[in-house]
Amino acid sequence: MLPRDPTSSSTRAALAALASTVLVAAVLLAGCSAAPSASAPLPGGPTPVPAPSATPSPSAGAATPTGVPAATTSAPPTPVTGSPGTSPRPVTGTIVGRALAGPTCPVAKLPPDPACADRPVGGAVVMVSGPDGATVATAVTGADGTFALTVTPGAYTLLPQPVEGLMGVAPPTTVTVEAGATARVDLLYDTGIR
Repeated sequence: MLPRDPTSSSTRAALAALASTVLVAAVLLAGCSAAPSASAPLPGGPTPVPAPSATPSPSAGAATPTGVPAATTSAPPTPVTGSPGTSPRPVTGTIVGRALAGPTCPVAKLPPDPACADRPVGGAVVMVSGPDGATVATAVTGADGTFALTVTPGAYTLLPQPVEGLMGVAPPTTVTVEAGATARVDLLYDTGIR
């Protein structure tokens, strides 16, 4: 406890000791939060130990998200993995697409008439299968015809399902997804207009 008289020598001595302690603590904290150095240890001092990595790594048995419809849920952050001293790298990729129906006019004109552009197909179900043919994800297009899926890297086949009111089904489309990348695809439905 400090004496009440701020001018006394014991008060000045106590404040000086306190200031010295605070200064030493600040220096120690600054040294702890600094990045580890590759320099040699000081003679008689401890050997520097690298700081643990702040990069998250996937837990054993943790589920990887296989798909999120763009119209209803936002995509989760892309998981990353890495080791100390390396840049983190994503372990998933994204498939982004849109479903369109055309033609929308009976006669094609040159130049094309903007009023006859393909229209978005909302509510279309798109199943995604892996190399073994098993379904790994399903998406439903939004009102604007778009969808997005987060998947692990690899080759996938998108299998559009029939949509009421459209004559044909968009053909299956194969896409390759790379880690940290976005693969874009258009699915073209036939309206039956000729």
